Amino acid sequence: MASIFVIEDNRMLRTTYVAGLTGFGYQVTEAETVQEAKDYLEGNEPDAILLDMQLPDGTGEEVIHYVRQDLQRMAVKIVVATGAEVDVDHLIALGADAVLQKPIEFSALFSALNK
Repeated sequence: MASIFVIEDNRMLRTTYVAGLTGFGYQVTEAETVQEAKDYLEGNEPDAILLDMQLPDGTGEEVIHYVRQDLQRMAVKIVVATGAEVDVDHLIALGADAVLQKPIEFSALFSALNK
């Protein structure tokens, strides 16, 4: 079973993601801030991260940098989910594997996770 770490500050969206992913057999852990994400990632390596870009204490870019540069974890798939206009090429260059616009469809998420 694949493990997915959902980092999303909107409780309703986070609950939806967790319920949907769990229902499809994924093992899901969740966080709502950059600091919670860093604390979890220090000792855990999920298969994938579903990442919001605007968090209460920072940005998703900080998390991408932390995973790719500080932890040197290149195998972890990072899927960004954002409602903001973002520079997709910039996020891919930072280390994101896919960028999805909110509201995301689970079919698009599964496609991104399985690439």
